[in-house]
Amino acid sequence: MAPSRPSAKKTKKTAPRTARAPVVAMPSPTVTIEQALAELPQCVKDWLGPAPALGETLYWSGMYLGTIKQFARAQQFMESAVEACRAGDDAIGETMAAIELAWQEYNETAFGPAADDDAALANRYHTLFADEAALIEQLPEGSDIGEAQARLAHYRGLAAYRKGDYALGVQQFKKGLAASLNGGLEEARLRDSLAVHYERMGDFHLAQQHLRRSLQIKKRRGLLWEEAITSQILGRLFLIQENYRQSRHYTERSLALSLMLEDRRRVESLYNTLIKLAVYTKKLPRATQLISDVDRFHAHLVEGGDIVAFTSMCVTKDKKKGRQRSIQPSSEACGRMMLQSKEYGVTQFYRARVWVLEDNMADAETLLQESIIPAFKKHRARKDLAKAYRLLACIYATQGNYQQTVETMGQALALFRELNLVDEQAKTHYELGQAFAELGEQPLAMESLMEALRIAEQNGLRFMIHHIQEDIHELDASRWEEIVNQRVRHQPVFERERTLLDALTHLSKQRELPKQAVEEDDNDAVSMASALAESPNAQTRSLISLLRVGQAISGEPNVDKLLDVVTEETKQALSCDRCTVFLYDEGANELWSRVATGVSEGTGDTNGGEHQEIRFPAHLGLAGYVCKTGEVLNIKNPYDDPRFNRDVDKKTGYVTENLLCMPMKNRDGHTIGVFQVLNKAGGPFIRADEDLLMAIASQASVSLENAQRAKDQKAAFVSFIKTLSSAIDKRDPITAGHSERVAHYSGIIGEELKLPKDEAEALDVAALLHDIGKIGVREAVLTKEGRLTLEEYRHIQEHAEFTYDILKNIHFERHLRNVPEIAASHHERMDGTGYFRGLEGENIPFLGRVLALSDVFDAITSRRHYRDRMPFDRVLKILRRDEGSHFDPTVVDAFFNIPLHKLARLLLMEQREDGQVNTRVEDLMIDQVSKSLNVTINEYYHLLEKPELSQGESIIHTNFSTIYLRGNLDLQLD
Repeated sequence: MAPSRPSAKKTKKTAPRTARAPVVAMPSPTVTIEQALAELPQCVKDWLGPAPALGETLYWSGMYLGTIKQFARAQQFMESAVEACRAGDDAIGETMAAIELAWQEYNETAFGPAADDDAALANRYHTLFADEAALIEQLPEGSDIGEAQARLAHYRGLAAYRKGDYALGVQQFKKGLAASLNGGLEEARLRDSLAVHYERMGDFHLAQQHLRRSLQIKKRRGLLWEEAITSQILGRLFLIQENYRQSRHYTERSLALSLMLEDRRRVESLYNTLIKLAVYTKKLPRATQLISDVDRFHAHLVEGGDIVAFTSMCVTKDKKKGRQRSIQPSSEACGRMMLQSKEYGVTQFYRARVWVLEDNMADAETLLQESIIPAFKKHRARKDLAKAYRLLACIYATQGNYQQTVETMGQALALFRELNLVDEQAKTHYELGQAFAELGEQPLAMESLMEALRIAEQNGLRFMIHHIQEDIHELDASRWEEIVNQRVRHQPVFERERTLLDALTHLSKQRELPKQAVEEDDNDAVSMASALAESPNAQTRSLISLLRVGQAISGEPNVDKLLDVVTEETKQALSCDRCTVFLYDEGANELWSRVATGVSEGTGDTNGGEHQEIRFPAHLGLAGYVCKTGEVLNIKNPYDDPRFNRDVDKKTGYVTENLLCMPMKNRDGHTIGVFQVLNKAGGPFIRADEDLLMAIASQASVSLENAQRAKDQKAAFVSFIKTLSSAIDKRDPITAGHSERVAHYSGIIGEELKLPKDEAEALDVAALLHDIGKIGVREAVLTKEGRLTLEEYRHIQEHAEFTYDILKNIHFERHLRNVPEIAASHHERMDGTGYFRGLEGENIPFLGRVLALSDVFDAITSRRHYRDRMPFDRVLKILRRDEGSHFDPTVVDAFFNIPLHKLARLLLMEQREDGQVNTRVEDLMIDQVSKSLNVTINEYYHLLEKPELSQGESIIHTNFSTIYLRGNLDLQLD
């Protein structure tokens, strides 16, 4: 329904747009209500009711036609809606219709015959909604004004987003959401747009939240055409997340609604999504049948039928529960329909993909070359065209025609580069590398594979990295070894991206540089920076110093490392021998230094003591004065200044000769610390030094605030995860503490495997949450002490799937996005007999395989109220026995290579938490314990098989057995 009419009359205003009829003319609408109703499908007529008003009917007819992209007709109806609302003195209705009309005019420019006219589109963008904004300002006070403001902001945001100004677009979306009526149509539509934005940003959880709220609103208001839109977006979102069941559910719902609404374009697109789902899930007969349905749909329309009749035919077919014979139009008809509809071309592309999977290469090649590629060229569908080229190249590869494979793959790659589709670029480089290898062009093959690896690494495409590295190994084993070694040492495999400092190569062309520096390394930005720093131009030297500091601290998330970097770079920038950052502890009202580089306690040595802490009341000394007043102090002789606190120099033995002190302030202008530099070489600090330090302090303050916020958020997340896992474990008193122990065991296995930091963190979080699905297990079953029935055991097994269902709806950071899969796979087995998916071998996530061993190890080594730990030698035999069937051999080997003292520490930690070990005693003894257990678990395993032990072996066995069985620290240390 159109916006509700205000009770108050509108004040006199000027005409909304000069192109429309003036207010005084008040022409009658050019479209009758009968004509408007004739344009609508029956479900929309039913929604309008038996006797809709003229303005309302015209408005919704225009909205519906705009939804199905019939912009010219939509404008005709919306112009009549403006006239009808104006004649009826419906100010808000007129304004809403005027906003919609402006948007439809913009869309016709963007998508109509003049779509290539960039100048026309730019002009339309800059003048968009100017008159409509003036209309809103003249509206009387009323609750529906918010809807008009929200609609205007929404369309402005969409226009900005299409133009590539994404930040402005999102700002407008949020502005519109704030203005919209709670539960109103515009709230739902704005949430759709925000969801699309967050989907592109990779924030799928937030996108899903917006879409579910939108769908709730639209269902409640009965807006079927709007429900179809949101359901389609949800289907696409779940497809990206590989949640195929949910994707199919929402896509099929949207398809059913779109058929009712006679929305031909959406029907075509939705059929293609369902076909894609069938191909992805390897249901080729289903894909073939869906493609046949699309063929029938297009043939029906070409023959003059309508969607209503086609829908009736589909319903009749479903009632008979029979499948009609798959059909395919003639090649000529197929090509003609593809030229008319890009979406039908996409359908035929999936037909070609199905044929390739069915090894029908000849037909697939013919269809691509003669029909699909020409159609995509005609529609200027560059992304689809690139995919068609790549599929054609794959066909050439299966035929052994690698030269043509390379040429065609190159065409695909050029298009993907133009479109900046990095994931598609990586896939194409990977396949191009394989083609070059088949041609015997080893250097070109390696170059393509390395480019694929670089793109995959820098854009988080982790699913591709393993496959690319395997091909690199086959091509060049030594290069593969180099890559692996670099990863283990946490060294970058690729050179860093060009940064702001690299721009100095351009600046160097405008400055006189030492000739030798240029000749030695003409392309090295750092060398250029050094040469520029030696320039007599003080402004240039300051710029270089500031750029160096900015680059050094950019994005550093660790507070301690950040301050290390800041102080060291600042020392060099200002040519001083000491830099100290004092942080303000507001609670204690103290200043304290986390970093004081260049000084050792009790001496004047400037080479050590970098992490010495100095703490004093915030009102003392020059630093305290700066902290309280916010002033900048530049003092030539601090000892002559009564505010100077000599106690610090007395404590460190340092002599302060000159000093520059400056406050560090956060975004709110509050002092968070003090920057202090001492003893500039060659004399006191000058005004240029003050300016430079002020710039550095400003950068450091922002970075420090961001790092501290990230640290706090991280701490809160870790605390939440641990609290949650503890709460889960406490549901079953028998397994209390299980999740945290599994996390500890997984951690030491990960250390042995030398997992990257991000993977180690993902494993830790997954371990803590792996049993969260037990929330869904009935209490009576979970805590039952006797033998479980088969039904109860199967119910317990469901917790793994419950874990996945719960965790997939939690928003994790990018590097933790595999946590749901890892956590849910802790009961999978290498032989495929595990649950809940029954995955086999490498189909199980690797970190899930680590988790599986840790979970079993804790289960068989934990104490229960009815038994002690299982004997350790038996535990190790079980792990070795089930290697390859239950456990990944790589993970088992890593576990057995763990130093025994690491395992002992974890056992002591558990006993300490249970109150079995005196904390003070443990702290005193732990280092000695480590020395006494100086073997690996594997060496201890073999030691246990010996009939007799040496004295040293006996001590190892006695000490570990004492810890393992009793937790008593009465150990032998000699």
